[in-house]
Amino acid sequence: MKQRQFLVIVGLCLVSVLSSLAGRSLVEARMKAIIFEELDIRSISFVDAVEFLRQEARSRDPQKKGVNIILKRGKGPNPTLSLMMGKTTLYKVLRLVTDTAEYQWRYIGDTLILEPIPPSSSDAK
Repeated sequence: MKQRQFLVIVGLCLVSVLSSLAGRSLVEARMKAIIFEELDIRSISFVDAVEFLRQEARSRDPQKKGVNIILKRGKGPNPTLSLMMGKTTLYKVLRLVTDTAEYQWRYIGDTLILEPIPPSSSDAK
């Protein structure tokens, strides 16, 4: 009986991992398919930039679905950003914006979670 329970738990974990990877692939493919011919954002907060990109993603997505983005705010500041870019993808813009604001990406299913990069142990000293 215990072996059966173990196999069920392992199976559920495997299904969870595979569905997360599939969601990640779909989200990344959609972000790479959403194109900005030109992007000019000046003096906008990180939080407002993410909201702007979320809205623009929906309107520019050929399927009109956009990308489900959840922003987990940190205790740190909300940096101001300015971007001027030629033709690019939502994927590249989000990479640049999150790197600048020191945020990282995580996927849960077909949702992109943006959260602050935790301070390293060397920063705490």
